[in-house]
Amino acid sequence: MNALMTALCSQVCMKGPNVFKGYFKNEAATKESIIDGWQHSGDIGRWLP
Repeated sequence: MNALMTALCSQVCMKGPNVFKGYFKNEAATKESIIDGWQHSGDIGRWLP
């Protein structure tokens, strides 16, 4: 995964011990939203350092 260039918009992805492990009793949704340990939120964000 690559860092976003300043001011460009892209999907927000998170990874770390504070990210949830999956959806309760919904393995399909978990597999769709967590890819290689990264949780893909579906939200759009912009990096402004």
